[in-house]
Amino acid sequence: SAGTCQLVCIRADFVLMQITGADTQLAQSSRGWFKNQPPGLSTLFFVELWERFSYYGMRALLTLFMVAPAVNGGLGFDVAEAGRLYGTYTMAVYMLSIPGGIIADTILGARRSVLWGGAIIQCDGRRAVFRKRSTP
Repeated sequence: SAGTCQLVCIRADFVLMQITGADTQLAQSSRGWFKNQPPGLSTLFFVELWERFSYYGMRALLTLFMVAPAVNGGLGFDVAEAGRLYGTYTMAVYMLSIPGGIIADTILGARRSVLWGGAIIQCDGRRAVFRKRSTP
């Protein structure tokens, strides 16, 4: 049918991307185990991998950190307060994707959105790792 996309491998180091009803594009892709995939898939894969790793890692540890006693390095919240804060965090993750998507689509574009998103994630991770810690 019109508008469908088919990937046809013609050699180990080339991928032919054929779009029905349009011209074909030949894209060279010779990056190890991604060699038979479209260019850009490896970037997408690793961005998504580390984004998911960060998000689900944070979700798994956030409530435990909030309810741990302050003398043990936690925040000392009660379970109800930690649950409310965790719920707010989770809600913000999903709700902020709407204005973020609008900004990405209308102002930044795909390439700059990925660049800025990766830079922000990297800076936040470095801030968390290299922050000055006080000893009790």
